[in-house]
Amino acid sequence: MNELIWLVNDTQSLVNILGNLLIIIGCAFALATLWDWVRKRRKLPVFKDNLKMQFLGVSGSPLSGGNVHTYSAGTTMPLASYTDPSCSVVNPNPVILDSDGKAPIWFDSPGKVIVIMKRFDLKTRKIMDNVVWTVDNLSGGNRNDVND
Repeated sequence: MNELIWLVNDTQSLVNILGNLLIIIGCAFALATLWDWVRKRRKLPVFKDNLKMQFLGVSGSPLSGGNVHTYSAGTTMPLASYTDPSCSVVNPNPVILDSDGKAPIWFDSPGKVIVIMKRFDLKTRKIMDNVVWTVDNLSGGNRNDVND
């Protein structure tokens, strides 16, 4: 009789374990499906980690009043940048840096950035553009992994 009770208890434990395992597998499948649906519909920026980028001049001081021109990667075609991570508010192009050399710059596709400092040329009495630096194919991650 004790062997029969042990067999029944063991079978019930096995059924409970299998039932719990099926529930866990079902939840994992549902979460994976939901994640796939969310990532296909969400527009994620390339600069995921930068709330406000700071640009410095050659001397290392903040590039106050500098201009940041944004282009599509490998081209001279202007590319929109955004003020927020959801890429809903478009920046002007060029983006004018504040007194700390900072600006919120977010992309939704790889781009090229050219940072320019304007200076007044005493000889020509004109404002001249000095390119501080250029970065092409700027990307904070593989967008295809996020939006496929």
